[in-house]
Amino acid sequence: MPAPAASALDERQALLERTARAEASAWASWWRAELMRQGRPIAGGWPGTLSEARSRMARRIAADLGSDFAPTTHELDRAARAAYGAARRDWNESSEPDQAW
Repeated sequence: MPAPAASALDERQALLERTARAEASAWASWWRAELMRQGRPIAGGWPGTLSEARSRMARRIAADLGSDFAPTTHELDRAARAAYGAARRDWNESSEPDQAW
């Protein structure tokens, strides 16, 4: 019986990883749109925080995977870190560097 448990854990992890990637893309896009709306340049370092990533992932998991998919603290932390890192990479690939004064 260990094989099905391992398979279920792998499937669960894969769901969390896909959800984190989706949230990262949405989060980076949201920040770009927000700065454009404010008339500010899309420049400098990633404006998101890890705390924000945890909140966003908790909401995204509940919305996308349902209330029955209750992540453990470790799973939520891991997904938040994955989303934060992916969003930061997305941001860095599309933002302008800070202008030196």
